[in-house]
Amino acid sequence: MMFQAIQQKNLLRRRAGEAVGLRGPQAGKIQIPAKFLRRCALGVFLGFFLYFAAERLVQYVWLHTLSVFMPQDMELASLLAGSPGSPVAPHVSEGFTGDVGFESLSLRKHRVEEGETLSTIAGKAGISIDTVISFNRINDARRIFVGTELSLPNQNGVLYTVHRGDSLGSIAREFSVRTEALADVNSLETATIHPGQALFIPGARLKPLELKKILGELFIYPTTGRLTSRFGVRNDPFTGVRRHHNGIDLAAPLGTPVVAAMAGKVAKVGVDATYGKYIILVHPSGYQTWYAHLNRSHIQQGKNVAQGEQIGEVGDTGYSTGPHLHFSVFKDNSPIDPFKFLR
Repeated sequence: MMFQAIQQKNLLRRRAGEAVGLRGPQAGKIQIPAKFLRRCALGVFLGFFLYFAAERLVQYVWLHTLSVFMPQDMELASLLAGSPGSPVAPHVSEGFTGDVGFESLSLRKHRVEEGETLSTIAGKAGISIDTVISFNRINDARRIFVGTELSLPNQNGVLYTVHRGDSLGSIAREFSVRTEALADVNSLETATIHPGQALFIPGARLKPLELKKILGELFIYPTTGRLTSRFGVRNDPFTGVRRHHNGIDLAAPLGTPVVAAMAGKVAKVGVDATYGKYIILVHPSGYQTWYAHLNRSHIQQGKNVAQGEQIGEVGDTGYSTGPHLHFSVFKDNSPIDPFKFLR
């Protein structure tokens, strides 16, 4: 009975083969035409090609749609340009009145020793830290090392470089100092001065903002956390595409306090598709700071804030891989590396 079933099965195969044009021994075998196989292979190839092409197209459209919302590309530029004007830091001078005489400028040398700071050196010399910094043309107090030789004047004041169009009288008026005082301190025999000449301005002080910048206190860390991404070109954490990162990322637990890195005014509190909830502060001398991916903000637009004052909380809003703060610093609407200022 089993033999009959096998014979019947073979008969059916032969008849199927004859139906498609096969004769002889091949009629009992199932064969797939080569043309059909070629078409299947081509179809599979085209399917994979279209799949990857569509994936690339979707990624391209997605990234370029996101770029419309990227603050550093469009929105941020308009926000920064439209921010309220920054207050200008006054040039502080102690000023002089009456017929007070001034002794000529004299100097003594001092070599920095172990454990000394500019503050302690100035205190021992009986002069202000402004004087030490200005006279020695120090741009970064953190780069003063043991063995550095400093010149210490015998009185307080700052160095001023004469510009084209300056006169002794105009400089005296700018710093509220008598012309005679300038001449006495700098041992000038005539009122003639020339561009590039260095004059010591008795009693003058550095602008507070300039002093804080030199001391490394212009900005403070806006939150406590772990640095996960630096300023500059990096791989996008989602797509791997190389993009410019206009700030730094500090990972911290959700709700960690975020403070103003520098005293200033709240220019905007808003929400962005990429940066989530954010705050922009404006500061003197064209500086602005950006705090993004916030969980919530604690301030309102137009409010003045002090350095170190809490303005929000670390969050995970917007285009984010986890709770962190994106922090950017801008100078005249251009992003700069925050680590140029942060200790």
